Amino acid sequence: MTYYSKRQQWGYYITTTADNEKVTIDADAKEYNKTTRTDYADEKTLHFDANDGKLSQVSASTGINIAKAGTYTIIVAADGKGYLTYSVVEGKVDFTATDEPQVKYPAELYMVNKSDISVELARLAKTGETTYSSTYTLTAKWEEFKIVDRENSVVYGSDPSDQFTLSSDAGAWNIWFDDDVEAGKTVTVTVDLKTMKRGRTIME
Repeated sequence: MTYYSKRQQWGYYITTTADNEKVTIDADAKEYNKTTRTDYADEKTLHFDANDGKLSQVSASTGINIAKAGTYTIIVAADGKGYLTYSVVEGKVDFTATDEPQVKYPAELYMVNKSDISVELARLAKTGETTYSSTYTLTAKWEEFKIVDRENSVVYGSDPSDQFTLSSDAGAWNIWFDDDVEAGKTVTVTVDLKTMKRGRTIME
């Protein structure tokens, strides 16, 4: 991958020829001995687990699934808390531009199980350029979940400082329904990816 200092991001272009191809992220590194303080360094290869838009170092890399064949940009960056994050953007991002890449809003979002994002609870249909909505019937009080953008490989939780603000940071909490929504109640769930806000309305 190439590092682009203007964006403080690493980027790589890839073209897949089949659906559901997987790519892995690894890094070459040098390990110095701080005790001896010599210039000698051991060459290392770092492997990463790619999960929920976040990278964590592991002994063997895990793959990022790219659902549809085509040309994509793999982007890696460090968030404000020092965690490495990744995203997969359709097409070729111009890393020489000084502005942020144009956001590609997905055709739909998914409400998923808090512990297993492959388990879909509801599909949020697109209702505007950046807005999505669906209905959902709770199976338990205080039910928790996450929101997933599968097209861009982004998983959203709740910002710890505001439960109605979405966040893809590593420290994001699960999203939850407050105690005024009992099990068996049906709610309308809304998301706006421009404002990064989510809402819910109890259906009577």
